[in-house]
Amino acid sequence: METGSLAAANLFWAFDFSAYVSDVGGLSNDPLPFKCKITTRSIRRAELIKQNYTQFTPVFEKFERELSKEDREHIEKVRAKHHC
Repeated sequence: METGSLAAANLFWAFDFSAYVSDVGGLSNDPLPFKCKITTRSIRRAELIKQNYTQFTPVFEKFERELSKEDREHIEKVRAKHHC
């Protein structure tokens, strides 16, 4: 299986993807890029994602040099929350 297919399979294993419902109750009709709702498929899968995120933080850090300030702040907030 090629890398892209494996990555997609992992995403579909871990998450449910659904159409974004706006605050006024209708489906989003925005052009690309579009909004969607992403939720974990189960509590157990969420726990596995968090464990792996924590375990592989040193690997991820190698690819974070050119992140935007906003993305870097988000990552720092998530890592603080999960004690990475």
